[in-house]
Amino acid sequence: MSFRIYLCGLMTANEATRKWREDLQLHYQNKGWDKVVWLNPFNSIQQDKISEDGLSAQDIPSNAIVHRDLQALKSSQLVIAHMSQFGEKRNLTGSLIEIGWLSLLNIPLIMITDEAKYINHPFLQQYASAVAKDVNEVIEKKYIDFFYKGMVNSRI
Repeated sequence: MSFRIYLCGLMTANEATRKWREDLQLHYQNKGWDKVVWLNPFNSIQQDKISEDGLSAQDIPSNAIVHRDLQALKSSQLVIAHMSQFGEKRNLTGSLIEIGWLSLLNIPLIMITDEAKYINHPFLQQYASAVAKDVNEVIEKKYIDFFYKGMVNSRI
C-alpha cells in the first residue's frame, strides 16, 4: 500500500517554491520510504515553463492545472501546505482553496508557517493537524512519520 502526500503551496518561477518540496522528498527517500508517493504539482511542469507570477504554464490550460490538483488532492492521505510567499507579491489563493477542499475531504493537514495570520485563524486552527515553522521542524517533530506509521506501516 502506498502513502500519498500532496505538497501544497505557492508555485512560481522562484526556485524556493520548488526547493522545500525537493528537500522534504529527499529526506524521506533517504530513509528508504519507498511506499510514499509525493503528489508534487511541479512533477508535471518544468519550472522554466511557469510564468513569472506562477498563474500559468506554457501550453497547459489553467483549467487543466486546477483539475489535476483537485484529483491529486482527492487521492492523497496527507497534505503538507507551505504558507510562505517566498518574497513574491502574489497571495496564496490557490493554496487556501486547496485547504478548503481537503477540509471537506477530511484529509489531514500539516501546515508550514510562522505567520500569525495563519496560525491564529480559526478555520486554519480547526483544519491543521499540526503546524511547523519550517520544513526542518516538520522533519524533527516527525509529523509525517506519525501519519505514515499509523496509516501504512507501524513497524518503521
